[in-house]
Amino acid sequence: MNVEQILKTKLPELKIEVAPSTNISDRVETKSGLFGKALSKAAKLADQAIDGIGSVSIAKIYVAPEIPDGKLDAAIKKFAPNELSNNIIGIIENSLVSAGSGMSAGIVFFGDRLFFKGELEEANEILYRDLKGISYDADSESVDLSTEVQSYTIEATLLTNINKEKFVAMLENIVTLAEQGAEFKQKDQTKPLESMDDSIKIAYVKLMVNYALSDDKKISGDEYAEIMSFVSRIQLPVEARTQIRGYLSGETTDSTEELMTQLEVEVPSGSFDIVRKSILKDLLVLLDVNGDLQSWHDDDFISAFKVKEQITDDQVTFIVDSIQKNKDILAKRMTDTQIEKSLKDLVAKGAAVGVPMLAVYFSGTVGVSAVGMTTGLATLGLGGIGVLGLSSMFTGIGAMALLGVGSYAAVKKFVGQKEVENNKQRELMLQEIIKNSQRTLNFLVEDIQYITGRLNEALKDTAVNGAKIKKLAAELSQYVSGAKSVSSKLDDAEKEAEIANLPMELDIPRLDELTKQASRKSVRSFVNSMYPDGKLNIDESLDKLRTLNTIFEKIGYFKLATATGAKLSGIAKQAFATGGKEDEQ
Repeated sequence: MNVEQILKTKLPELKIEVAPSTNISDRVETKSGLFGKALSKAAKLADQAIDGIGSVSIAKIYVAPEIPDGKLDAAIKKFAPNELSNNIIGIIENSLVSAGSGMSAGIVFFGDRLFFKGELEEANEILYRDLKGISYDADSESVDLSTEVQSYTIEATLLTNINKEKFVAMLENIVTLAEQGAEFKQKDQTKPLESMDDSIKIAYVKLMVNYALSDDKKISGDEYAEIMSFVSRIQLPVEARTQIRGYLSGETTDSTEELMTQLEVEVPSGSFDIVRKSILKDLLVLLDVNGDLQSWHDDDFISAFKVKEQITDDQVTFIVDSIQKNKDILAKRMTDTQIEKSLKDLVAKGAAVGVPMLAVYFSGTVGVSAVGMTTGLATLGLGGIGVLGLSSMFTGIGAMALLGVGSYAAVKKFVGQKEVENNKQRELMLQEIIKNSQRTLNFLVEDIQYITGRLNEALKDTAVNGAKIKKLAAELSQYVSGAKSVSSKLDDAEKEAEIANLPMELDIPRLDELTKQASRKSVRSFVNSMYPDGKLNIDESLDKLRTLNTIFEKIGYFKLATATGAKLSGIAKQAFATGGKEDEQ
């Protein structure tokens, strides 16, 4: 096991499930008389205050990807200001008073180091490669960590309701890795399939092709369209699509076992269980193309896959239910209120059978990408992490989903923006489907042109009716080329429309002020990348320009009140930082 696997496996096992009374009134000895009554009243008032802000010193353990954005922000701000929140593997929180989404005491784990701090203390940082020994003091119930140059003590208060023996054993496993010369690296802990390496995407799609070929050695038109829609949704580049095009013929295929082994090696550690459940979901989607979703028990390929990957019947049934519920959003024209209820129901059922929502939405759903689905849900006040297991931890363009439950709601309230219409989520999904369909059409056109070219080559040696067939093929190629040209012009027009709504020059102080939170760090990086030297790069892709518009809208870049306040604050900070030399501002 590597360090990520150790932490993701062992951290959830550390918490001791206890239910001690946190009521101060229960701890106060009952006394008679005026003093006794006053003491009891004060204790009850204290209980009411505690109930209002949280519980006293109760350990909370969070493991990626299910770490709330507020905890990520607090971990970066108070524990590890020079690190990235999307690289956090796990958190043990043991704040004296846990209020809201903040965190004042605990332990934060990355792929190459940990940080810990007590209340009103500075954070300590320890690299795993430097660890030499771990010991537990039974008297003080503290844990000592030693390196060649320094010793550290994690006090018992940071390990309240934590199984200290298991905690020590977990750290000892990491020390063993260090002694074996393991290389410790930080990695992004939460990525949808569309943000992963092309080799992972290719293996994933090949598994879908294997399934489509499994029954009759052929791929039907509907299956082909679904696979190509999937290829579009996960943004497979041209070079990778060329490999898939050849694989679709079925002449040469990799075994399912080989492809799964490849994925297990290449997928970020700790995420493979999510990946295999997601693969099963997409195999079931292909099964549904032929209207046989409910008869999955009778499908030999799916039955063998679920057994091999240790997926239970209850989990398959839940995934089938999730596919149907996502189809119902469009088919039944569900309102935002109905969608919210449906998704919360899914969350509860998924937790009961052990299928995280990230597995259901890892590759997107019903023609909508994972990022697109999450971003849409943010407009409902449903943060990605709370519903789908997807949060601001997305990097690159996926970071537009940063404004989950609290932050986006706060922005709406601050600028006085009206609540979105009750069918907004369905509308956004349809827009995503249209965009995906347009890309899919382009891919199909490319394939037709490719096949047509091969046909033309084969027909060169045909004597009988050769000229007629060649002419028809040329006409077909022209029609296809014309369709692609129209599609290309449509893309160009959409791109120009996006550019028309974007500022040509970036107001850097305003952006810095609007993206100062830790969870928006990747967003600021993305915006800056779109504005080299402070000017918009109009040669960027349509998808990135759309993303840029979405980010500006959600952080309030264009809103007068927000923009003005951010601008003034940003200028003031710059002036202060440079000793008042910002006269030109």
